[in-house]
Amino acid sequence: MNEQTKYRLRDEVKVRKEKFGGLVYDHKDGKLQFIHSHLIMCFLENDGTYSVQEMAEKIAPGKIKGNAMEFIMKSLTDLHKGGVIHEV
Repeated sequence: MNEQTKYRLRDEVKVRKEKFGGLVYDHKDGKLQFIHSHLIMCFLENDGTYSVQEMAEKIAPGKIKGNAMEFIMKSLTDLHKGGVIHEV
């Protein structure tokens, strides 16, 4: 994945926001993951319309860069490898 990648949740994955961040549940394999970042939960609302960079601008215009973007890219790459999201 890179900042221009458009992505979305897999159809069988559902998310729920919580005080600590959120839960990601895969209905296909029963896997439950805890996301300890409200920011990453915002990125998981993408329906495939926006790239990573476009979502960053939508969430916090002009403010997500440097270390914050590196954290987001690592997190989304891990979620992609784990089968939570896929590229569109």
